[in-house]
Amino acid sequence: MKTKKIFFIILITTMFSISGCAQTDTPEELKYSYDLVDDFFLYKSNDDIVGIAIKSNNSNENEEKKKIILENISKVSWNENFILAEQIERIQLGKEEKKVYWIINSNTQQIYGPTEYEEFNNQRKELNIDENLELKSPDSYKK
Repeated sequence: MKTKKIFFIILITTMFSISGCAQTDTPEELKYSYDLVDDFFLYKSNDDIVGIAIKSNNSNENEEKKKIILENISKVSWNENFILAEQIERIQLGKEEKKVYWIINSNTQQIYGPTEYEEFNNQRKELNIDENLELKSPDSYKK
């Protein structure tokens, strides 16, 4: 009987700890979000997940489909035509990190990325994106 009780306690504890890890990113669970350009916005969840998403007028659309870059944005910048982002990509269960880069054309909603830094810079030149558009920490834009 004592073994069943211990097993039950372990089972309940495990279930609560797993359910506490769910990430839904509903508006009530955000630390902050702010508009970038057009319908794009940057968000930071209570789990410190920083991503870029697009607003949709279609309330039936799945929330995941609205997310462009899901997480780990370390730097971002934008102007009236483009959004630039640096993302930390975790490899091998978070042991190794790699930086990848994104360009989003807000006018056409075309997404370039993820790319290596050299390809990012080449794409940036091809698209005539202002060289002075500097990537910064998302927290630096908070109001």
